[in-house]
Amino acid sequence: LGETYTPRAEEGQKRVGKAKAQFVFDILDTDMSGYIDAIELQRLLIQWDLPENEVDAYLASDEDKRFSLEEFYQNLKSVWDFAYENMTVQGTAQETQAPHHDYSN
Repeated sequence: LGETYTPRAEEGQKRVGKAKAQFVFDILDTDMSGYIDAIELQRLLIQWDLPENEVDAYLASDEDKRFSLEEFYQNLKSVWDFAYENMTVQGTAQETQAPHHDYSN
């Protein structure tokens, strides 16, 4: 998740609920570990110019400092919902589909 990388959902491919969370999760899980760790989440929150204390508050909400898809979906709705909406804004970047990670291992 670099400074200029802003993926968008493809036109006509509206996601709802957990599908939105999955889309954002797959983008943030850069190491494809099946978890969003503190560094991966921190990158996004800092990119949004959140103050450091707000970043710390999000990270403090989870004991092991990493979020599974289910934890991300349940506990960070404001994050994935906002991120998804920003990723679907017209004209932000070339259309990109989130990678699909297989966490069934």
